[in-house]
Amino acid sequence: MKPNFEEMSIPDLRAYVLKHRDDIEAIRALFYHPSLKWKTMPPMFTQEGVPIEENIQIAEEAIRQRVESNYKKQTATDQETVNLGKKDKTTITQTEIEQLRDQLRDSPEAIATLDIIQECDGHLEDAVKVMIIKKTGKEPDQSLNEWVKKCRHVICKEEFREDLAVGLIAGMIEPLATTAVIPLGIAVAVAIYVFKTGIRTFCEPSEFES
Repeated sequence: MKPNFEEMSIPDLRAYVLKHRDDIEAIRALFYHPSLKWKTMPPMFTQEGVPIEENIQIAEEAIRQRVESNYKKQTATDQETVNLGKKDKTTITQTEIEQLRDQLRDSPEAIATLDIIQECDGHLEDAVKVMIIKKTGKEPDQSLNEWVKKCRHVICKEEFREDLAVGLIAGMIEPLATTAVIPLGIAVAVAIYVFKTGIRTFCEPSEFES
């Protein structure tokens, strides 16, 4: 009894064709497999029914290239996902912004900062630049990373660690802005960044020492 060619995967169907080169139905199923897109289908047999080995080899090579192409695309997608993961600490989602709005609702300036972050598609670095330009009219001379370094000695105090570990930043915004002498909006961005990084990781001795 023949297998159901329509339900077979490309590797299984290819293996079957290699073992049953005279099975026209299997060969046709392979070339018309829904996961493959062929521009043309070279004849596998002569009019007399004799297998055309050259065309069969061409077909096998085309399948191999298709599989390799799919693998490369998947690898590129996986790498892109990894790269996005590396950027997560400088970007927040719309859901996270809404959660912070509820937490910071009693601070109009903090809410205004979240508005800017939202306008910047959640990118904290861009939001910090916008805040500085709006406040001074000039391009910022400090990056988000530099603001973070400046605040490290305050953020890593024991009194803030527990709240930051679970994303509660409301109680430390004003103390951070006052003690580190930075704008309150910058303090909001810095606190979010540290939460995304992870307070334990951020406060490790090797972190931000350079």
